[in-house]
Amino acid sequence: FRSVRDRKWQYAILMQNHDVLIKTHGEMTEILQIYGGANDLEITPCPDYRCLPSLEKNLGKLQLCPKSLKGAELEACDKADIHWAKGSMAAILSRAAVDFILDEINIAPILKEMDQLGWGVDEQLYQSLQFSPEIRLPGGFHHKCGFYHMFIVRIGNWVGKDEDCRSGKMRHLVCLNGVEDLPFLAASKFVMANKMMPEFDQAVTSCVSEMLFNRTRDGSVIDRQYYEHIITARYHNERKQPGFSSD
Repeated sequence: FRSVRDRKWQYAILMQNHDVLIKTHGEMTEILQIYGGANDLEITPCPDYRCLPSLEKNLGKLQLCPKSLKGAELEACDKADIHWAKGSMAAILSRAAVDFILDEINIAPILKEMDQLGWGVDEQLYQSLQFSPEIRLPGGFHHKCGFYHMFIVRIGNWVGKDEDCRSGKMRHLVCLNGVEDLPFLAASKFVMANKMMPEFDQAVTSCVSEMLFNRTRDGSVIDRQYYEHIITARYHNERKQPGFSSD
C-alpha cells in the first residue's frame, strides 16, 4: 500500500494467484461509486481453532484505537474488545480505509497474535477490522448487523470432488474455471473469479479478455439495484443519513 500512496486511486483490490477480473474498468468504477466508500469483503464467524480464545482481544492492548481519538471516546475504545470475523483473503478496501490502517492504527500487535496460528491470518485481519465498529475503520460494518455472505469481490465454486465442477477439475476444493464456465462468468455480479490457470485452460482466460474488450468497446449496463442492496453498501450509505442508528 505504501508504495502507491502518491498515486490517484479510490479503492484497492486485494487479489491472489489465479484471480481474474471479470468486470471492465468502467463497470467497476460504476459499482464502486454506488458503494460510496464502503469496503467489500466476506464476513463469516471465526471458529475457535482460528480465533483462539487465548488471543488478546482488547483494542487498547492491540493498539487498534485510532490515534485521533481523545478523552471519553479513546477511553471507551481502550476498554472494548475486537469482534473476530473470517472470510476469503480477497477484499476491496476504500482509499480512506487504507490510509486509516497505515496512519491511525498499528496492526503489528494483532498480526503477532494471529501469527501464533501459523496460517490463515490473511483471512481474518481485514475481516475483524471491518466487523469492529469501535475501531472506526472507514467503510466498515457493525457486528450488530450480523455476519454476511453477500459480497462482490470474488466468486469461487467450492466443491468436494472434480466431478462437481463444470470443467471437471478442482484445486484445493475450488473448481478450476474452463470454457464451460463462460456463460456463468459473463452473467456473474462479482468483480473477480477464482480459479483460472492458463496451464489448465488457456482458452477461458483468452475468452474472458475478449469479453471485457467487447464490453469496453460496445458499452455495458450494470444491475444498479443489485449493488445498491448489498448489505455493506446499504449500511455505509444509510449511516450517513440523519438519525441513523445501528440498533
